[in-house]
Amino acid sequence: MVNHVNLFDPFFLYCAIPQYVRGWELESHFKIPAYGWLMKRFGNVPVPDVRRPSDLKRMWRLTQDAIDGGTSLIIFPEAKRTRDGHLNPFQDGGFRVAQQLGIPIVPISLVGSFQHHRTGDWMLWPQTINIVIHETIETKGMTKENIPALRDRVRALIAAPIEARLKENS
Repeated sequence: MVNHVNLFDPFFLYCAIPQYVRGWELESHFKIPAYGWLMKRFGNVPVPDVRRPSDLKRMWRLTQDAIDGGTSLIIFPEAKRTRDGHLNPFQDGGFRVAQQLGIPIVPISLVGSFQHHRTGDWMLWPQTINIVIHETIETKGMTKENIPALRDRVRALIAAPIEARLKENS
C-alpha cells in the first residue's frame, strides 16, 4: 500500500522494491494508447471501473494468481492522485482483499514525489525522492471488523513522513 502522487509513482517503486512487483490499475487505463499496452504487458491487475460482482471476482482471481505466482502487488488505497500533497482518504478494497486472502501489507511512503511533479502540471522539478518501506503488517487471522483499524493504521504510517516533508517545505 502506497500513497499516489503522479504517473511516475509505479516506476519509482519498480526501481526501489527489490523483488518483482506489479500493481492494481484501473481497467479504463488499459485502453490508453501505449500506456495501456505497457500496463497489460507488465502484468498489472485490472480493477473494474464499474464494480459488478463478476468483474470483482475476476479481479480477485487475478490478484490471487499474481500472489500465487510470487508477484507482490502495489495498491494505491487512495484510488486517486493527491492534488495538494496530503493523503486522500483510503478506500477499503485493498484491505478487504488482503484480509480475506491472508496477504501481508507493506506500507510504503513516497516522499518528495509531489515536489518533483504535481498532477495537472507539465513541469518536472529536480527533487530527491525517498521511498520509505515500513514494517510488514500481517493480516492472517484478521476479520472484516478489523479492516477500519487496519486501514487507519496503514494510512497513519504512510502519512507521517509525507506530512513531515510538507511541513519542512512550508
